[in-house]
Amino acid sequence: MAPSQITTIGIVIANLLWKLHSSSTFVSVSRSEKLSESDVTPDCKDLILSIPGLMDMFYTVVKYKGEGCVLDLTILSGWELLLEEICTYWHLQASSVKVKYIISDEQKTVASISSEDDFQTMCNIHWLFKINVVDMLVETVDSNTEDNSGSSRPSETLSMLPPVLHGGPLTISNPTRDSEAEFTMIGHRFENAKAFKDALCDLAVKRNFNFRFIKNDKDRVTVTCADEDCQWRVHASRDGNLPTFRIKTAQHEHTCGGGINTPFHPRASKKWVSRKVVMKLRDRPLYRAVDIQRDILRDHGVRLPYKQAWMGKELAKGILHGSDIASYDLLVWYAAKVSETNPGSVVIIDTDGERFKRGFFCFRASLDGFKRGCRPMLFLDGTHLLGKYGGILLGATAKDGNEGFFHLAFAIVDNETNDN
Repeated sequence: MAPSQITTIGIVIANLLWKLHSSSTFVSVSRSEKLSESDVTPDCKDLILSIPGLMDMFYTVVKYKGEGCVLDLTILSGWELLLEEICTYWHLQASSVKVKYIISDEQKTVASISSEDDFQTMCNIHWLFKINVVDMLVETVDSNTEDNSGSSRPSETLSMLPPVLHGGPLTISNPTRDSEAEFTMIGHRFENAKAFKDALCDLAVKRNFNFRFIKNDKDRVTVTCADEDCQWRVHASRDGNLPTFRIKTAQHEHTCGGGINTPFHPRASKKWVSRKVVMKLRDRPLYRAVDIQRDILRDHGVRLPYKQAWMGKELAKGILHGSDIASYDLLVWYAAKVSETNPGSVVIIDTDGERFKRGFFCFRASLDGFKRGCRPMLFLDGTHLLGKYGGILLGATAKDGNEGFFHLAFAIVDNETNDN
């Protein structure tokens, strides 16, 4: 039997167990009448845990009026518990809430969820189509049921939650509002125009809205909400003759009442990605684009196309190590410095006009070591370089008196030829 068939059968069994949860033979009913892992008796628990994938968590990004939070679910979480947490977080009444989830990212197919059967259907789709993240949209029938004591536009960030026990209570993030405060305070200073615009992008991603530039030059920046009818607006300009930027006017309340109902944020550019991953890339040189996609979704609630994550990584590498072109330009300077500070070394940089062609490197200490402690025999080999500009790395290696390898010299060339 195929694994997908086993999982489907497992879901059906779980549905039956759910409907039979009032029977003491299978489970003990909790005070809240909601089934969780702790409610399942030992007789039934082994059966559930033996079903492949049944107790695995999947994630759902829930969005309401531009604000979002990320929940971790299992098939045992249940529709009532999900609805209760949504209503508690946004101060809504259950009777006025409509919840929908996106089945297909490509075609934006949307299905409603309003009962336990709908919740189980969503779980079935999750398992059968291997959907790792489910996007949910929350709407209200009567907007007067909301708690309007706060801002007209929520400001918490999208953040991935720590894992909870399978089937246990759902938890929702409660982040700080520090980045919003920077834009609500007249007179707040930024290092320069770039720092102001970077912070603006961070705020837009955090609060899940988009903006457009009205003025954008080295002396002043004015931005408004992308919705033309919204009153949100921020103006900042240079602080006299200093390079610092200061906020002069700010209308921080969004009156559009909506957000970006898509997990792909337009302000999550490759430059924004590079700023978010540069420190991780410094500590983890093998940090992959797929790792960036996962971490950005977890930390910021934003989905990145693979190409966007890869381009952000390349920009971050440039921030850490400089560009490849600049590195080639420094080879001539490096050769001169080696000859100056390490006399007796041999460094030859051969160019074809203004383009690097090949380079040979042999240090004085390696020459002395070869003469005094190695057999008079060299082993030559080469390997292809996988960098942006390719090439071949050639190496000359000897054997010392302890039968160990002794690296004498190396060269970077375009081809393995007799001339090189």
